[in-house]
Amino acid sequence: FINSEAERLTGWSSAQAAGQALPIVFRIVNEETRHIVENPVEKVLRSGATVGLANHTILIKRDGSEIPIDDSAAPIRLSNGQIFGVVLIFRDFTDHKNAEHSLKQLNRELNDLTAHLEKRVEERTKQLEEQAGLLRQLAVELTEVEEEERKRLAQLLHDHLQQLLIAIKIRLELMRKSENLDKTAVAEMSSFVEEAYQSSRTLTAELRPPVLYESGLGAALRFLARKFEKDQKLKIHLSIFADAEPVSDIFKVMIYQSVQEALLNIVKYAGITECSLVMEKVEEKRIHIIVSDKGKGFDPKIIGLKGAGGFGLFSIRERIKALGGECKIISAVGEGTSLEMILPAETKILEPQAVEISQSPILLNKDKERISVLVADDHKIVRQSLARALSLESFIDEVFEASNGKEAVRMVQERRPNVVIMDFNMPEMNGLEATRILHKQYPHIKIIGLSVQAEEEMIQMMREAGAVRFFNKNEDMEVLMKTLKSLL
Repeated sequence: FINSEAERLTGWSSAQAAGQALPIVFRIVNEETRHIVENPVEKVLRSGATVGLANHTILIKRDGSEIPIDDSAAPIRLSNGQIFGVVLIFRDFTDHKNAEHSLKQLNRELNDLTAHLEKRVEERTKQLEEQAGLLRQLAVELTEVEEEERKRLAQLLHDHLQQLLIAIKIRLELMRKSENLDKTAVAEMSSFVEEAYQSSRTLTAELRPPVLYESGLGAALRFLARKFEKDQKLKIHLSIFADAEPVSDIFKVMIYQSVQEALLNIVKYAGITECSLVMEKVEEKRIHIIVSDKGKGFDPKIIGLKGAGGFGLFSIRERIKALGGECKIISAVGEGTSLEMILPAETKILEPQAVEISQSPILLNKDKERISVLVADDHKIVRQSLARALSLESFIDEVFEASNGKEAVRMVQERRPNVVIMDFNMPEMNGLEATRILHKQYPHIKIIGLSVQAEEEMIQMMREAGAVRFFNKNEDMEVLMKTLKSLL
């Protein structure tokens, strides 16, 4: 007897199976070996016990197709215990086999993934341990460098600036006690003041170069190139594009310091007298800086190794990475070195700040021999000293003061001076922007630029904004007076 499910699984109907030998209707083989599996009915008849199929049993249907099965066979006994027949029960095992296969596949994938992750964790742990070691060494190196810098600054202040100030104080005490003015002593003090000023100016430029904040990164890099050529005899071939100027002061400082460090490395180790510096815009909102030389070169593997001289480049690389940038150091012994930095940046577009300007025309002083002057400077001592010196001149009628660019624009509206002496770097509105606004609104006003750091780029920017002259605060006051008289 074959029920309907058995008919479906074997492919034999009850009528077709009638009279057929069981191995013909119920053909089973081992899935892996393809050997014929002993018929379970025969096992029951021989043993008299219930039996089941081994794993991996395949039923071959009448049409030759195959399905995995699971089955069991049990004896049918009469009341006296004699075996009367056998009941064979089997079921389609396909879904179970598929699930088992999927589970094994998942287990294999999980094992592979676990092994991969363990390897990655091991590699990453090793990298982090190496990185931590490098950072500890770098911290020691930086501490030593900072201490050396403090020592250098303290020595400069004590051995030079403080001694100059003491000498000036002594001369002033002598002059106070003297009945007659000693012009030689005054000239000597003036030279002391000049020397002290130059020392402080140099120190300021080293610690925080004003040109970087007043004129931008491009101007600062050009200033740095001139400084290296003058002090280190290193000729730097520049290729700086204006559209690559970053907006963020943090990026400006980082790039400036990194380039400075790279140039110092060239001076120390490359053994050449020229190199190249490129700053350009690549892709969208990304800038590319390349410092390259054709010097001795080195093995990049030494970067970060204690005592190998590679900590400067290691520091650059880590700082650039911390800002979300990329840093590549390409070098080989005898083949030069190329330091490439790629950083995100937005193009800086200078636009006039919104300031209300009076539309009434400027009224120049009718007395052609006397002029009125506005002094705009955020340093009170310098502004007041300059205003006092100007007020003593016979050709100057009035002197006004402003502490920032916005106030200077307002003062021009109210006082209508003939000349404006405009400091470059001021809060709220800088002198460059104020000069642009005033020159556009009042073209007849003569504007003289003013700054401690009279760099070429700064002077050119002020002239383009409308300034007719540029005065360095360190210059003799007679130069300024002659300039003012020439404007009469």
